[in-house]
Amino acid sequence: MCEVWRNYSKHENSYVKVTTSEGDPILGYMYTCDPETGNVGLLGSGAAVHLIFSAEINSVSPAGQLPDGVHTTLPAPEQEKGVAMGQQTVLEALRQRRISAEVKEDEEGEYIAVLDGIATIRSPFVPASCRSTSENVVMRVRKVLSEIYAAHGSGKEFENE
Repeated sequence: MCEVWRNYSKHENSYVKVTTSEGDPILGYMYTCDPETGNVGLLGSGAAVHLIFSAEINSVSPAGQLPDGVHTTLPAPEQEKGVAMGQQTVLEALRQRRISAEVKEDEEGEYIAVLDGIATIRSPFVPASCRSTSENVVMRVRKVLSEIYAAHGSGKEFENE
């Protein structure tokens, strides 16, 4: 477990304020803190879901009572369909950024192998779907995927794992 997780996990299942290196605080219900990376998942007002990479976090602190409109559970999978971009769109966007990526298949189905298989992205092909044994690689690929989603106007920075 990473040291960042030890500091932030105590705030899981509570309404928090996360101050980032970009300066803007993000308010939300912390539904998860990844023990391996220290990345934080927040549910904001409406349907907003945020993944904040541990390298970007300056502080996490309690933010008082949970206001109306902030959910404490992720949307059901049926509600998320159609939000994620397709495999081909993500593949092309990675290649446009000169990141090697190809479609492969195993017993679990098709996936995108990134950087000669150092990282994988599985359906629904969102940032949280990226896996790697290298924390640096997964953070980089997730950041690129977030940028791809922002460029395509999906308005989603993160989808549930």
